[in-house]
Amino acid sequence: YGGDILNPPIYGKVYIAILTKTGSELNAATKKEVQNLLRKYAMASIDPVVVDPDSLYINTKVFAQYDTGCGSNSSAIKTDIQNSSVPFGMNAQQVNAWLYSGGGLELWEELYAEHGLVPLVGGNTGVQMGGWFNKEINSLKDLKGLKMRMPGLGGKVLEKAGGSPILLAGNELYTGLERGVIDATEWIGPYHDYKMGFYQIAKYYYTPGWHETGAILEFFINKDRFEELPSDLQSIVRHAAARINHWMLSEFEAKNAYYLKLMVNEHGVQLRQFPKEVLESFKVHTKEAIQELVDSDPFSKRVYDSYSKFQKEINYWSIHTEKPFYNDLMT
Repeated sequence: YGGDILNPPIYGKVYIAILTKTGSELNAATKKEVQNLLRKYAMASIDPVVVDPDSLYINTKVFAQYDTGCGSNSSAIKTDIQNSSVPFGMNAQQVNAWLYSGGGLELWEELYAEHGLVPLVGGNTGVQMGGWFNKEINSLKDLKGLKMRMPGLGGKVLEKAGGSPILLAGNELYTGLERGVIDATEWIGPYHDYKMGFYQIAKYYYTPGWHETGAILEFFINKDRFEELPSDLQSIVRHAAARINHWMLSEFEAKNAYYLKLMVNEHGVQLRQFPKEVLESFKVHTKEAIQELVDSDPFSKRVYDSYSKFQKEINYWSIHTEKPFYNDLMT
């Protein structure tokens, strides 16, 4: 979808075809309901659009069932969504190590196998920015009643700290911030935030992105169809996904550096860091939110136990290598 040149830009859409058990098409009201359910989980610049199967020339031998009582309430789906990005979690380099070499991908595959799917790592944003604000955040008091677009676990943490997390689709953020529907928004990083035009309507750009330190994107494939492929083609698909994962992070790092400097030097964007007391509060509330999640779902506990154990181990290494690099060697 070529809306990226518009002001504000309109980014990509993912078209989803749903075939009912009876073979009938969904009516307009049901399509809208499904889109609204999916929109709150939208990542990056993707907006869901439900269409009829014939619109995408879908092979109707592949059946799916839509049930308004399932979806966001499913513990398995919840596990994946919530653990795709953990506040105060690992960065992209570390989370890739966990997925590929620390058992994370095996857990992911086990979870998706229950739904007849094969998951593949499809990219990582790297550490994101903390968001756009029209007032400075100098203390915890400034969070009280703050209406901020913040989905996922980050939104739960913000709410515990006194803020009001708001769920808005990507294409509603610019006007929402401009018109005061929200007081602040997080998105991704300088590259995509510049394309969204936030520097035109918000004064302060905060760091760090405590809520998404290494957000994972995914591909998923019908498990039965994937296993019908010969092993060489399966390997090609897996390696293509791994190539995209590597390319995406490289692209984000290069473009974020360029666009951050552009916004600061040419558009007067003011960089700010969250105060230590605010980050410490977020950290405390993150532990509370995660505990609530793992207490309510056994598989979430398995995933987080694996994730947090690996994080502690790799942090010991990073403290002696990455940390001195950034603090003492980087010029």
